Amino acid sequence: MAWMRSLKERLNALFRKGQMDAELDEELRFHIEREIEKNIQAGMDPKEARRTAYVRFGGVERVKEQSRDERGVRPLEDLWSDIRYALRTLRKSPAFTLIALFSLSLGIGANTAIFTAVNAILIRDMPFTEPDELLNIYRDRVDGQFDPLNYPDYLELKEATPDIFTDIAGFQFAFAQRQTEEGLQTLVGELVTGNYFPLLGVSTRVGRTILPEDHVSPGAHPVVVLGHDFWLREFGGDPGAIGESLRLSGNSYTIVGVAPPEYAGFWKGISPDFFAPIMMISQILPIGGNALESRGWNSFNAFGRLETGVSEAQVGVSLRRVSDHLKESFPDVWQGGDSLVYTATTDVLINPAADGMVAGANLLAMVVVGLVLLIACANLASFLLARSTDRRKEIAVRLALGATRERLGRQFITETLVLAFLGGALGLLVAAWVLRLALGMTISFPIPLGLDLSFDWVVLGFTLAVSVATGILVGLVPALQATKLDLAPTLKDESTGGGKPRALALGNFLVAGQMALSLVLLVGAGLFIRSFGASRLLDPGFGYDPAGFVSFVTPADRYSVEERYAYVNAFAEEARTLSGVTDVGIICNIHLNLVNAMFLDINVDGVSPPPGRTAHYVDFTSVDPGFFAVAGIR
Repeated sequence: MAWMRSLKERLNALFRKGQMDAELDEELRFHIEREIEKNIQAGMDPKEARRTAYVRFGGVERVKEQSRDERGVRPLEDLWSDIRYALRTLRKSPAFTLIALFSLSLGIGANTAIFTAVNAILIRDMPFTEPDELLNIYRDRVDGQFDPLNYPDYLELKEATPDIFTDIAGFQFAFAQRQTEEGLQTLVGELVTGNYFPLLGVSTRVGRTILPEDHVSPGAHPVVVLGHDFWLREFGGDPGAIGESLRLSGNSYTIVGVAPPEYAGFWKGISPDFFAPIMMISQILPIGGNALESRGWNSFNAFGRLETGVSEAQVGVSLRRVSDHLKESFPDVWQGGDSLVYTATTDVLINPAADGMVAGANLLAMVVVGLVLLIACANLASFLLARSTDRRKEIAVRLALGATRERLGRQFITETLVLAFLGGALGLLVAAWVLRLALGMTISFPIPLGLDLSFDWVVLGFTLAVSVATGILVGLVPALQATKLDLAPTLKDESTGGGKPRALALGNFLVAGQMALSLVLLVGAGLFIRSFGASRLLDPGFGYDPAGFVSFVTPADRYSVEERYAYVNAFAEEARTLSGVTDVGIICNIHLNLVNAMFLDINVDGVSPPPGRTAHYVDFTSVDPGFFAVAGIR
């Protein structure tokens, strides 16, 4: 094929340039010698015959240049020549090169690190099959909340919408204690329905997923699927972990599978250690009551896959019908303004009520590090402008010898692009170090935070784009300024020449811009520090004094309800005897727990419920009398 032959010729011209030039020289010598022989045979003397032959060819070097141009790789050859010249120039000024690379690596590295987090939170798709068909379903309580459901509501919803959803699945977060030979460790897991993995289209790394057969009867299927990170951390990535036993909350669970590395749970940022059937909730969370029957335990996150051809209007009508049924059937739980609402799964980060704040924080971080990069660009452009002033004589000579301003401008841009690419490569190392440092930080938080902060093609493409943009932005002004010279004065005297006043004006402008951007960042940082300090002076109503939090579970298979209460009280009494302990309190479900919550509807004499409701909606937990003193709650 013609295009394949053309491509082959271009590749040969690019990678076998020396051989092809030698072949071209040989061919030209052959033709010139033949022409000389013809001229001699025509009666010319050898000297005149040679001169005439060369005149007829019109200049050997011109013929060579035309032949090289016909190969179609001249732009690439020029680029390679410019790159080599740029590297030689940078090598001659090591101090400038090191300062420039340091500045660029910090600016590009900071942008790459923040963008990696933005990519993990806002951009990277979840590994679901046909994600556009998935909807998250919430309970709205008049004031725009997107609350989870309870398990009985989920069953009602699933039974009432077979014509809208092919299936509805869900999960609930749960803390569990793992017993090992070394002691106990608190794990967080997702308690899932049997159709959870099949509905999402998520398979396993090894073994099998939680299946519908595991969702038959309460307490009957003690099996778990390990999170990929937990499997690597605790089992060293050994496939032989399948079939082993994992002891959680006093019960043994058989490991049947390992989640794939690309799936770290349904919510971005929370990486479960394990997945277990929700039918095992009473065994994993033995805190009394039956969560599979309670309509006050609103911690079940439901999602469904739409039937083909179902419209949003049909979904809305169906959910309103189910909401009306629940309000009629359970008026003590479902208030007049409550309703079921939905959101596309692909549009949700964590919860629609908080996603705007999360996205805004990410975009603000990108703006801040973008300003840092602009400061680095202005700083480097000032250096390059000063260097271009020192190179005026060199540039004037090259212009006088026939170089075009466009060609010299390309050379300047190539130099800054080489700098930017080297700075981008170092920036990736800086970003990797910053992200590793961030992941290694110990944060006192009840939920294990986990994001995939690895570099994928999106991050690498972003870094490449930032490097190219930086190189062009930094090099454009010095390139334009350096090539605007008055040749005669510059060649006569290096200390004079056109463009110097203009260069000083541009340098002053760049310095002013750099100072303005720095001032914006400094003012913003000052306001942030001031706000942070002010927030620390506010009394939140609890936890102001130093305190420690100890989490444990009393296994239901080893203790009766009375024995569990006695055990907890004995633990508290023992803790009170420890040196330095002034107060001890007990709470069954820590306040502000974002994973599990229990709710009640209550009425208070003289206090009217919110508009559209017949009762107040409150989060509740159980405490002992000592808890308020420990938590600092008046």
